[in-house]
Amino acid sequence: LLKNTITKFFLIIVIGLTCSQSWAQDSNESTIKEIGIFEKLGSTPNLHISLWNEDGASYDLGEALDSSLPTVIQFGYFTCPLLCGLVSDGILEVVNGCSLELGQDYQIVSISISQFDTPATTAAYSKKYSGLLDKRHNKDAWLYFSKDKTERVSTLNESLGAPRSIKQFATEIGFNYKFIKETNDYAHSAGLIILSPSGMVTRYLYGAQFSEFDFKMAIIEAKDDVVRSSVERV
Repeated sequence: LLKNTITKFFLIIVIGLTCSQSWAQDSNESTIKEIGIFEKLGSTPNLHISLWNEDGASYDLGEALDSSLPTVIQFGYFTCPLLCGLVSDGILEVVNGCSLELGQDYQIVSISISQFDTPATTAAYSKKYSGLLDKRHNKDAWLYFSKDKTERVSTLNESLGAPRSIKQFATEIGFNYKFIKETNDYAHSAGLIILSPSGMVTRYLYGAQFSEFDFKMAIIEAKDDVVRSSVERV
């Protein structure tokens, strides 16, 4: 089981890296070290970052979240050619298959790491997945955010390839990715990060498909501030 889990994990990373057409030209050791999910269990990232929703309204992430619920964080981008859609498909499948109810037992936040996503691309992505949720779920509990409108592309550090606040938050929570300037694309891995209601990192779920049991237990344990490593989950 451990061998199969590790194999699937590395396959997902490979898929994420090959999302960028220029990856083959940039696959050096230093780049590889920049990409992946680096567990920061028990840490409490700063949730007070300014983000843009699909309506073009600016929100403080910490204030937008329901502080009584665990949060499932997905990093990606809404114009991603492959991997992000696969992860979102996996989220949709496990949410609809799980006995827990979105909005009552937990909330989901999908955050774009791309400097090019807009309210229009965010709205299109939100409409697609919200429309496929089972009726028992509260579709408003799956939030979608991109960069804040005050963070212009001209103010960005080119080496980051994303608004500073989003990049900093992703790093704090353990999600590392690389912007490929040649194609305006991103090399990244796949997975979900679970936060307790208090905002503490309690669990990481890897891949683009998720076990209903693991997903349910991650949320139940996050509710009680139980931190569990990937080794423990295997």
